[in-house]
Amino acid sequence: QNDTSFSRLLGRLRAEQAYRLLTRTEGADRSIMAIAYDCGFTDMSAFYRHFRLRYERLPTSVREDAKDD
Repeated sequence: QNDTSFSRLLGRLRAEQAYRLLTRTEGADRSIMAIAYDCGFTDMSAFYRHFRLRYERLPTSVREDAKDD
């Protein structure tokens, strides 16, 4: 049986969108909270949970690494 529920899949897709915004220049001037909300997360703890499940990293470290590139 597949362990993927709709909410998990939705969280993954939203985390992927947030990742794209965190690593592109057009998202650089926006806060992580604003990006999370724009991607459909209404709760920051859910955002961090889904993001870490998908990338095994925190959004802040992804953004910092994108700045270094």
